[in-house]
Amino acid sequence: MATAIYILWGLVPVFFFCILCISSLEKYFGKKKTEKPGDFLRSFLFTTACYALFAFVDYTVLDFLYNDIAMQFFPRNALLFLTYPILLWIGAKCIGGSEEIRVSRAPGKK
Repeated sequence: MATAIYILWGLVPVFFFCILCISSLEKYFGKKKTEKPGDFLRSFLFTTACYALFAFVDYTVLDFLYNDIAMQFFPRNALLFLTYPILLWIGAKCIGGSEEIRVSRAPGKK
């Protein structure tokens, strides 16, 4: 079951990598660039770093937590399943979100 959880959460960085590749190749196929590849690169790097931290936490901290504290309350796989989203949330709070999109003038108004 832990392998399935690792595969599931590993698909998040893979998704951003695929979107990054597609976005980067838009200019070669003559399509109008709709997204900035830099945004996808930052998302890919952030989710990859959180995934690496997820693996580190699983092999070090999670065993301690599970054996000493949480064994009575949670199954180990449930704790493992919730670790990556929690790390993403904490990382997003620490780093901050992307730039706020501001509209200088309302569309259609003169």
